[in-house]
Amino acid sequence: MRRWAIPRLAVLIAAMMTACSATTAPRTDLLEVRRFGFRLILENRTNEPIFYFAVESRTSALIDWMGPCNDPTRSECRRVPAGETVSIPYSDISGYEPGATEVNIHHWRLVVAGGITGYAVADLRLLRARLR
Repeated sequence: MRRWAIPRLAVLIAAMMTACSATTAPRTDLLEVRRFGFRLILENRTNEPIFYFAVESRTSALIDWMGPCNDPTRSECRRVPAGETVSIPYSDISGYEPGATEVNIHHWRLVVAGGITGYAVADLRLLRARLR
């Protein structure tokens, strides 16, 4: 075996190990989603609250979503606090039924603005995550 073959082999093995350990969780600049048992873990990657709406992907195509919540005082405005995580049981995902395989997670920030609530939606994003 040539002298340079062993160092190249070591580099190749190291690269493969690094690739296998890298995260493959769906993420945006605002949120990362991981699966844990029959729960989704949403991790806020920012220093401000991120609001979200999780819906099973087939259901998502059938509903007429009224859009993001823009009033943080409403209890139905689900959020992930700044820099923290939230655990969502699959049963809390809108339209979830056993056998569902994918979820759409709409998420956004709220910024101070005029209008009725005093807030406006900013940075609306969509993540798709596998449930199985």
